[in-house]
Amino acid sequence: MASKETASLPVIDFAKIIGPSISRSPGVLEDSIKEKQKLFDAFVNVGFVYLANHSIPDFARENLFSHAKKFFALPVSEKAKVETGESKGFHGWFSPARTSGDSRHSDLKEAFDVGKENDPTRPNQWPENWPEFRDDMNFFFEKCHEVHLVLLRVLAEQVGVDGGFFEPHVDEKDHFFRVIYYPETTRAAFKERTRASAHTDYGTLTLLFNDESGGLQVRRADGKYIDAPPIPGCAIINVGDLLSRWFNDILISTEHRVVEPVPKPDADGNIPDIIPARYSIAWFGHPNREALVEPIKACCTASNPQKYGAVYAGKHVVERLAYLHKNGQNTTTWTDDMQRETSEAVANAPLLQAAIARLDKWQPLLHTPAMHIEIPTHNLRLPAGYRNRKPAASALVKEITANGNEAMHWTPDSWRSKYAAQAVEYNDTDALENVCASLKQLPPLVSRLEIEQARVRFYHVALGRGFIIQGGDCAESFHDIQHDIIHHKVELLHQQSQILEEAIGKPVIPLGRIAGQYAKPRSNPFEVLPSGETVHAFRGHIINSEGLEDRKPDPKRLMLGYFYAAATQNSIRHVTGLANSVPGKAFNKCHLYTSHEALHLPYESALTHESYNLSATSIWLGERTRQLDGAHVEYARGLRNPIGVKIGPTATAVDVIALLDTLAPDTAQYGKVTIITRMGHTKVRKTLPAIIRAVQLSGHVPIWMCDPCHGNTFTTTDGIKTRRVDDLLAELVETYAAHRSLGSHLGGIHLEQTGDDVTECLGGPSCENEEDLQTCYESLCDPRLSGQQALELVQRFAECVKNFG
Repeated sequence: MASKETASLPVIDFAKIIGPSISRSPGVLEDSIKEKQKLFDAFVNVGFVYLANHSIPDFARENLFSHAKKFFALPVSEKAKVETGESKGFHGWFSPARTSGDSRHSDLKEAFDVGKENDPTRPNQWPENWPEFRDDMNFFFEKCHEVHLVLLRVLAEQVGVDGGFFEPHVDEKDHFFRVIYYPETTRAAFKERTRASAHTDYGTLTLLFNDESGGLQVRRADGKYIDAPPIPGCAIINVGDLLSRWFNDILISTEHRVVEPVPKPDADGNIPDIIPARYSIAWFGHPNREALVEPIKACCTASNPQKYGAVYAGKHVVERLAYLHKNGQNTTTWTDDMQRETSEAVANAPLLQAAIARLDKWQPLLHTPAMHIEIPTHNLRLPAGYRNRKPAASALVKEITANGNEAMHWTPDSWRSKYAAQAVEYNDTDALENVCASLKQLPPLVSRLEIEQARVRFYHVALGRGFIIQGGDCAESFHDIQHDIIHHKVELLHQQSQILEEAIGKPVIPLGRIAGQYAKPRSNPFEVLPSGETVHAFRGHIINSEGLEDRKPDPKRLMLGYFYAAATQNSIRHVTGLANSVPGKAFNKCHLYTSHEALHLPYESALTHESYNLSATSIWLGERTRQLDGAHVEYARGLRNPIGVKIGPTATAVDVIALLDTLAPDTAQYGKVTIITRMGHTKVRKTLPAIIRAVQLSGHVPIWMCDPCHGNTFTTTDGIKTRRVDDLLAELVETYAAHRSLGSHLGGIHLEQTGDDVTECLGGPSCENEEDLQTCYESLCDPRLSGQQALELVQRFAECVKNFG
């Protein structure tokens, strides 16, 4: 009976809805159109759907249920420290007395509410010494908001209005979600009680995640309730009152309730008396409190005339809550409530007070000449802003984003309208375009799934739960695409991962500068030979050769680069099969991720499909190509891949924040961007602290990585470029100390290295003196650490980390 009734709730495939963001094939487009119409029809007729493949990771939901079981098992005295109330704030623990009351018609339960983080008017309260609880709750909040935005866009488009219609009405994220715990009880005790009486939701869309217990019922048009049991992997979505009002009741906000779940019969067919404990998560989408909600004109017709006037969303919700909790007597007005919240904001938001105090403390330091950096206060954003003011980015960011349509418009080739630093000039541009057209048809070198998996792992690194070791050649050589050489590079990364993992006690992700690091920036595109002849500078094997007779840029080399990268990827997969058999934490149990500098944009964009660069897991922008209004930033801003940005000693905090605002405009995209600092060991203390502090105050949470190589390069009297291992270690330790002193987290190391016994850097028994450099100097460009030097550097850094405690 139940399964027959539940057929009235359609199952919507979210993956089909967003399919065109991955592929523009006719079949995918057709499936998306059909699924969007199916969603709209379901909200017109039922108001409820199951949402499959909703893109919220399983681990996100599982983490919340795990935290809920642990939290609700705490003593009441501990939970009471974060209890909600007029004097303590808006979000936190709701005791059984507050959630259940004394009515015999309500169920015994308790809950934990979470809203937008760092909102001073409605602060979240968090258990002490439990950072994972806070991080995972906030991550889940943001992921639900992302799904919520997509669904609102679909619904707007279905009635012929712009897909972005709702975004300015929900951009303050005045949502909240509730983790609910119903303790174990008995059928006798539950008699004449409901777990949640019949009601509608007040806001836009609700996302519901249940455990396997069930109990949700939805009211049909004929007044009969039908069961909506949980379906594994699906969320349940329903329309709220305000969204229904926006659509002039075309979409329906349906009554629903939660009733006693029927226990499963035992082996003898008897119904047990015990009703097991139940957990659920309900995420309630709401418009901004100041949003004016009035029926969309397209929804008001002769057959469906306008039914409602305009109402402020905050006023509507306050009045509904007042009626519910005050027996219909609304003792305060919406304005009173808003004024009360504002007047209590400072008292209820110690985080905001602390942020202001830190800013005041740092402001004189940031403006001292010794810092060589100035951060205008108006360019900094306090955490989430007071009343959630929008980010105040640099003037250049404002100019770029002034036109919303222009800012949102991105394609893999939109960079062509911008100035491209380090561009390569080909004599035959038609040949270049033909090669790029052929590259577009070739299979991907990495999968979209691998990129999405990396995003999840990088998210954890940004929150201080992991570390990245990134390393490889300065410029890969086509001549080194040999299995033994590749094996040595991969083995080195895994050995370094093990050393770091043991030292820091966190999972370490190996990320190779490999399978694509074939292009290099140069300070001058041409080189003057001793004979006086001018030739093209060597730009990497994907562009030209190091031999003087073969310096002319050749488009055919792009195709060679692709196939050499494919061969390297195959070799890596063979090697990592062995590496993954070595004991270690979960992050190492994955295919070695690949990365390279996204320098040569014709090649990169040819291998970019929709918003995925399928030539590597991660790409980075160099110090010479990170211009905010340049082609490289334009190209990178639309990618789903994790993106690194090299930052040298001339970068200002404003530069860094503007880059973050452009590459990760949603500050909740933790770990989307990796800031790779390359200051030089003597400049870290002067430049890095101000940048770290400014980014902290901006609300962005990037991964911080240190490249100790490029800022410590010098040329010997014999004209040989080299680096001292001791200088590299000094920069690593200085950078680690700077982050630690500011409560930040150094999330990775970026090294130019090889698994072979070269003599290109000074340090260790094989290369003690400058004379030793000529013994085995093989780099095509900058000096690399030998395998032994790279291991020793990481080992010494790991020991320093241990000494910090």
